[in-house]
Amino acid sequence: NFVQLGEGEKVWHPEKWLEVIDATYAWCAADSIKSGIIERKYRKHEYYRNVCDDLHISQTTHSFILADIRNHALIEAAYRQLIRP
Repeated sequence: NFVQLGEGEKVWHPEKWLEVIDATYAWCAADSIKSGIIERKYRKHEYYRNVCDDLHISQTTHSFILADIRNHALIEAAYRQLIRP
């Protein structure tokens, strides 16, 4: 099964992708900085400099944590066989 996006792009197994998102958010919940970044970037779409200032982190730290979050999401997707490791 799939969901078709506006430009004709298809997302296969959307329910599994939602599981990836939920698992990644749950993983981030254990860390206040990670949860702050993911909340403000992906839910509130805030500018990264505001997030860095409010969380008292550097742009480099923000970038490293964001990469860590994305890598975790890739692990979750591979676990669900949505992508190949």
